[in-house]
Amino acid sequence: MTSAPRNLTRRAVALGVLAASALLSACTLLPKSEKLAVYQLPLTALPAASQSPTMSSLRISTPESGQMIDSARILVVPDGNRLAAYEGVRWADASPVLVRERLVQAFLDDRRIAVVSTDRNPLPSVLDLSGTLRTFQVEYRDSKPVAVVRYEARLVALRTGRLLAANRFEVAQPSNGTSVTDVVTAFGQATDALSAALVKWTIEQGAATAPLDARPVPASQQNPPRQQHDEQRVEPMPQPAPPKPMR
Repeated sequence: MTSAPRNLTRRAVALGVLAASALLSACTLLPKSEKLAVYQLPLTALPAASQSPTMSSLRISTPESGQMIDSARILVVPDGNRLAAYEGVRWADASPVLVRERLVQAFLDDRRIAVVSTDRNPLPSVLDLSGTLRTFQVEYRDSKPVAVVRYEARLVALRTGRLLAANRFEVAQPSNGTSVTDVVTAFGQATDALSAALVKWTIEQGAATAPLDARPVPASQQNPPRQQHDEQRVEPMPQPAPPKPMR
């Protein structure tokens, strides 16, 4: 009378053991998660200017960029027009955000602008420094890696929307080696040079601001921050001088 229930119990236990074994086997077949090395953008503090603040306020907007640049990948052009990315490494943030934060730090170091804010956390501001990050990548030139940054800058009076000035900047900083650490260092040197040039240019152009443009615009009346691009696939690649404005 009790044999049937016992058999059912044994079958249930056996099926449970088989299911657990199958689940464990499936888990062992899953690919291991990729271990990423995350890099910050190196920076060197700019020397403080000798004179007191000459501008009241500046908002620095996150640069616009294409979808490939608007990511945390460390991009490289190994040959021709082939775009790749270093495998297993990432920036700590998307490239446009790295550039924005480096510019903020440069203006704070310089101290000639009393209040510096960003489009993400805006404060009442007179001027807006925005632009387009056209290039943020390693390019191989004569078989040697070079960190290349191209930035098109725009200085706008926030109250009137008037374009005060626009210019193009390019930095090509040779790397001391082919390792990721070497090219990250080269990126840091390139953005240091870009930041120094942009600080100088912004101060010079902002000094000519008309009185109508010189009243700060409340943060609530400023444009919202830009939207992030969706991430795109890009080919992985195994790890392996001051800028001049372009007129």
